[in-house]
Amino acid sequence: SLTPFGRLTVIKTLLIPKINHLILALPNPSEEVIKSFQNDLYNFLWKSKIHKVNKSVIIQDYCKGGIKMVDYKKFITALKSTWIRRILQSNAKWKKLLESELKICIDKLWIFGIDFIKNVCAKSTNNFWKDVFQSWSNVYHSRCESSEILSEHVWYNPKITVGGNSVFLKSLFNSGIVFIYDLLDANGNIYSFDYIKSVLKSKINFVEYAGLKKAIQERQALLQAFIKPPLPIIPATIAIFFKDKKGCKDMYRLLINNNKCKIKSISKWEESEVQFSELEWENIFELPFKISQESKLQWLQFRILHRLFPCNYYLHRLKLVDSPLCVF
Repeated sequence: SLTPFGRLTVIKTLLIPKINHLILALPNPSEEVIKSFQNDLYNFLWKSKIHKVNKSVIIQDYCKGGIKMVDYKKFITALKSTWIRRILQSNAKWKKLLESELKICIDKLWIFGIDFIKNVCAKSTNNFWKDVFQSWSNVYHSRCESSEILSEHVWYNPKITVGGNSVFLKSLFNSGIVFIYDLLDANGNIYSFDYIKSVLKSKINFVEYAGLKKAIQERQALLQAFIKPPLPIIPATIAIFFKDKKGCKDMYRLLINNNKCKIKSISKWEESEVQFSELEWENIFELPFKISQESKLQWLQFRILHRLFPCNYYLHRLKLVDSPLCVF
């Protein structure tokens, strides 16, 4: 019979690919359908309705204690977001239909932040494109690269807020301010109010300037160092779509890595006075997949590491055997 690793191969190669084209071309299924399908996948993986390892752990990479099981909800999000790459790269006539649906010029999607997209989608009646742009938003919010802060949009950016809301100052936008970097001098300092009024010829008032300056300084505080971004600047909202020419691997990995999880077996080992650093645990969890290609051996070691192997010590704690000692 197949081990969970063999059943995972079946899931990834025979089950999920059968419906990928439907996810790409149609609005998303309901939450109930996605949840039901995902539960069916996990039941098949474990050959039981009892899931032996937490879902948030099992979807992780080997070094994080997982086996790279598919989180189907996040996979749908990653797959749907690839339409943003198509919009960026295509000159097909369907883009005109999209502009007609959204009632804006497509190029505006790249010069404003994610809140602008949300405002546009709120007015749309097309569920498919709502799903696409919501997926894009979810991918963007999962990123945490401080190196991209300078290439973030100033306008309609949910991470740059005044009074709890994202901002748009038309006078500054008309002066050519699009990214955070556009508001900084050679030393990484925000332009003074006088400079913006006299050089950029903006009609911004001091109250607007002070609010915007404070919001941007809060984002700047996350920067480890001021490094001039390469020109032309690729907006942080779409940078991930340029890493690969096709596929959704980068977006899916971003969504998964953003999901912090605690491995319960580590706590159990530590109760038994087995102490390792985080890096050492990562190496230990990865070992079964480095030292053998035999899935049954990998599964044996995986069960031992996750305290799933029914040794006498474990069975004795469950009061299934009389002694915790080995019989040999």
